[in-house]
Amino acid sequence: MKKLSAFFLLMLAMLGMIAPAYAYVGPGPGLSMLGSFFTLLGGIALALFMLLFYPIRLLLKRRKKPLDPTDTPNNAPKE
Repeated sequence: MKKLSAFFLLMLAMLGMIAPAYAYVGPGPGLSMLGSFFTLLGGIALALFMLLFYPIRLLLKRRKKPLDPTDTPNNAPKE
């Protein structure tokens, strides 16, 4: 137990000695992150739109198709 607590104290001391890095981070990583975020949002929005629009599209397609009086149920062959 003493070794474990000594280890954590050593790690805490090492973390306290870390100096901040004053480095320049350009706009590249931020733009890449924004592009990925907007792509993800667009994909989710498109999936939801198609999930909602597909049944409506089927109903509209069925409504435009003229009814054939000679057509039998399930397109079964006529005798």
